[in-house]
Amino acid sequence: LLSGSRVLAKAMEEPREAEDRHSASSPAVAEARPEAAGRQRTSQTKADKTAKAKKRQQDYKPWKDKVKDHSDTVILVQVYPDPSVPDSSRQCLLSASANGTVQNYSLDSSGVLLTSTVALRQTQWQSFSDGITSMVSNVMQIDPSLDLAEDEIKATRHGGAVPKILFGGDARGLITAWRAADGKVLTELQGHTGEITALCKLHPHGSLGKQVQGGEQNQELTLAQEAYASHDLVSASMDCSIRVWCTGTFEDDALGQKRQSFLGLLHEEMVQENFAESYCLYVLDFGPRNPVSDIVLMPAECLAAASWDGKLRIIQMIQQSCTKSMQVCGNQVRSVCAWRYRGDAEAQFFAGTDDGVISCFATSSSLLESSLAGASTEPRMRLSWQAHASHVIGLRMRSDWLLSASEDRTIRLWDATTGVALADFYGHGGGVLSLCVAASDKLLWTGSRDHTVRSWDIAEVEARLRETAAMDVADRQSLQYEVAFSRVSAKANKKSAKSADKSKAKSKR
Repeated sequence: LLSGSRVLAKAMEEPREAEDRHSASSPAVAEARPEAAGRQRTSQTKADKTAKAKKRQQDYKPWKDKVKDHSDTVILVQVYPDPSVPDSSRQCLLSASANGTVQNYSLDSSGVLLTSTVALRQTQWQSFSDGITSMVSNVMQIDPSLDLAEDEIKATRHGGAVPKILFGGDARGLITAWRAADGKVLTELQGHTGEITALCKLHPHGSLGKQVQGGEQNQELTLAQEAYASHDLVSASMDCSIRVWCTGTFEDDALGQKRQSFLGLLHEEMVQENFAESYCLYVLDFGPRNPVSDIVLMPAECLAAASWDGKLRIIQMIQQSCTKSMQVCGNQVRSVCAWRYRGDAEAQFFAGTDDGVISCFATSSSLLESSLAGASTEPRMRLSWQAHASHVIGLRMRSDWLLSASEDRTIRLWDATTGVALADFYGHGGGVLSLCVAASDKLLWTGSRDHTVRSWDIAEVEARLRETAAMDVADRQSLQYEVAFSRVSAKANKKSAKSADKSKAKSKR
């Protein structure tokens, strides 16, 4: 029985082996193997293409340049002429973070950051235990469309002067002034009891200039008092107040030159030391539980202030009173900027809220509808649109363009006349807190909570908008041609149809 079972098993295995040998040598199997290899090569090619596409997507950067030398939130960016190369178009970039680090970089002619930094002002200040919440330099940045005094205009051009003094406020309400060259503390301003939300540098001017022009050279005490009494800094705080300060600090500006050249009464050591007694001139209270979030300088000694009660107020600093008030929304107003449309007598105001809405208010403007213009002396809402998904932290003007920065990590460019979106700048990993436009290089510099400073090419946006406008004109002309041609062809078809009908009628007769 055992031998019989072995014979039977061997007989069953022989046909299987023969079948395997036959299938292996058959042409169908031989053809199937190259097909499988081809499919493998195709899948490998697809995988390579996918990997290359992912690499291109990762390598793509919407920004032009990026700096990550800070270890905290970047709260100030500013572009200014390179002092080491006079009469040159080369510029420098100043950036400051919440931990007190100040960095300066040289920019080449195209606005790209050079590898070397300006070591003179690469300084870190550790005087803030609670962190800096707001910072500004002695160089004001105001939209040139606003009508300012001649001495103010010189100090407000974007990148028109070198920052020599930096003012910073912390979470405790302390404001400190440093010399930008070496970080030396010039003065400290105490008075606020809450976090500093905004700082605005003013240009000292007023009766001092008139007195100097009058040639009164025997008024040493009066001159010094007026020099120090001229308000030169405004601060807003979470303690629901605005304070106007006389910091007593003055760089080698127009005021210092007038002191030395016309009167020669102040000692040169005081000018070189850049230090004097500082104090608060007056306080503007906004009421309980109403923090002031942003302030912006206006012509004629006016100030626009945004607060958490949803209002925008225009303050006359000489009279120390509110002259106009606008109810922007029922939420918090976080940012404000002023802009004057060409040909208008008064400025317009853009206000950003905590729910991402931007609104524009105007009193008398050619952009207002005829039903609103001239109906009242009170500002009216001209535009309002959903601009961002979170708080609008910063607003800046560039000609007829409005730039907005938000906690949703984006910067957006708008047409100020219509509110139409023109461009989006994305790439930051945190909320964008500071903006600066380098007009000569057509670059936008931004600082963010992700500890980086990035630049964005506005010239590219301008070129794209010009191309889009030219294409729109071409499309309109093409449409007009098509309509005119269709009308002509329709008339010709009607004439040919009538002539054909007449010929048919004649042939029938």
